[in-house]
Amino acid sequence: MAKDIFEAYFNANRQVELAKEQLFKHEITGDKFKVNQLKKQYEEALKIKKSIEDSEQFKNCALKLIKGMLAGN
Repeated sequence: MAKDIFEAYFNANRQVELAKEQLFKHEITGDKFKVNQLKKQYEEALKIKKSIEDSEQFKNCALKLIKGMLAGN
């Protein structure tokens, strides 16, 4: 289960980064339609990432991971 949660988180984080990169490229070119479309994608990716971060499953898995690292396991 922890693997699935972290995999979803890393995928969401990657989507945020990709959308940000594409948004930056199209802001330079001045393509307003594409910029608006990418802003929506970026905002949606941020919402998904935030919902994962706020989930109890993610928090519990992160806590277990940190405890394991501190315990030397």
